[in-house]
Amino acid sequence: MARHPPAGRPGAAHGSATPARAARHRPAVSSAARWSAQGTRLALEGGDGVFGGRIRDADVRGAAAPDAEPAEPWRANVSQRHTVQLRFAGVLAAKTGGVLRDGHDAGSAADVAAALLGPETYALPVGGRGWAPERWEQRAADALVRRLPP
Repeated sequence: MARHPPAGRPGAAHGSATPARAARHRPAVSSAARWSAQGTRLALEGGDGVFGGRIRDADVRGAAAPDAEPAEPWRANVSQRHTVQLRFAGVLAAKTGGVLRDGHDAGSAADVAAALLGPETYALPVGGRGWAPERWEQRAADALVRRLPP
């Protein structure tokens, strides 16, 4: 859930960032989003994650099941991924003067990034629908840029 700034504060919907400040930081924010999406894609393709290889939709469903063998490593991986996205969201907030879209703070921005960049979101289009991993990467980075910066 988005956290909103106090009512009556100037620019309450987008914090206090001016259009000029947001435009000035857009290339850095876009670069950070592309880097984050690329790192996620490479990890999911290369087997740096729980599954040790190209991730598939069935892998995600199996690991998320409470009685599945990989359930404990999966829970640890979810926590680690959120920690990485919290760092990413902190970088975004720093580049935009602490202001993110719709009143997000670093914690709620990390939630959005973790959802957009999670293996659950990767597995359906890439593993289930035949998307090229690079296509997913581009769409994920675009979604981050559209959703988080002011």
